[in-house]
Amino acid sequence: NIGKMVRYAEASAIMEETRYKIVFDIEKRAYWLLKEDEKGPGNLFKKTDGRFGNKFFLPKDILLKSDKNELIFLPNGRSTKASISVIDDRGKKGYDIKTTGRAGQTEISSVSEK
Repeated sequence: NIGKMVRYAEASAIMEETRYKIVFDIEKRAYWLLKEDEKGPGNLFKKTDGRFGNKFFLPKDILLKSDKNELIFLPNGRSTKASISVIDDRGKKGYDIKTTGRAGQTEISSVSEK
């Protein structure tokens, strides 16, 4: 899920001392993880290896909302400041992810029917 990918990208950026990026395609309800390409010129990113190296699609009844189309995680622990919501199409169940931009300041909270 997206929450696990955020935690993975955050930790991997620090441990590997390289930038990671999660990209969101809101219309297609898709997301994927990229890693900085150290061999390439400039600020290029490439597909990661392992379980997060795939493009993930949410089911049709799950909505993806984000105020950014990508999150970048830096080796110093900082990240893009963003708010992401993954919620059912009735708005009753799901979760919110908030990154403050500061190291270790990612919050994941449940959204449930009130």
